[in-house]
Amino acid sequence: MLDREQIGVKSQRLALPPATLADLAAGLFLMMLAVTAAALLDVLYEPYRDARVHGSQTHYQLDDAVLYWAEFGRAADLNVKTAATSVSVELDGIHPAQPWMEREVFWSGRTVDEGTIDIRFPPALSVQAVRLFVVDGDSFMRVSLLQSGDQVRFANSHHDGVWHDFPVTVGERKAGRKSILLKKLVGDDARISALVLTGPGGDT
Repeated sequence: MLDREQIGVKSQRLALPPATLADLAAGLFLMMLAVTAAALLDVLYEPYRDARVHGSQTHYQLDDAVLYWAEFGRAADLNVKTAATSVSVELDGIHPAQPWMEREVFWSGRTVDEGTIDIRFPPALSVQAVRLFVVDGDSFMRVSLLQSGDQVRFANSHHDGVWHDFPVTVGERKAGRKSILLKKLVGDDARISALVLTGPGGDT
């Protein structure tokens, strides 16, 4: 059985030092300061965002110069081909994403860091450009980088999705190959839902 002196020693060991309350107050202040700073940055960044488009993804459409079309993440597949040409698309580091069921285009492939899209096609196909449909169905805070050689695109505030076009160079056309890097800069991941190859007269 513990005597009073032993109980007193035990109580002293369990007691929080006086500085702890000050530390908690300082931590709470810093947390509130961080939240306020994040909100302020969001407001300051607003003029540089792409226009927010509401409603259906009506620009998820193609022109008459489409040579090949592939969709990523639809029906749990990474590559749903809808054109019978001798084109192949290989994805590295890009995986099927959870769908956004409330969106008209709810499917996508995602990378939590970065991934590559490797496209191979017959030189005789005369591919003029590769188009990627980059999507963000649940926030305005995704920022993604897309790069092919010295061609660089940034996608942000693309709540209804946006097309990014990459012209195919003469060298790439002769080689029958084009690679595109998809990299997350801000947000949970980077997402794409479609890839299109366009021929002469395509909308680029």
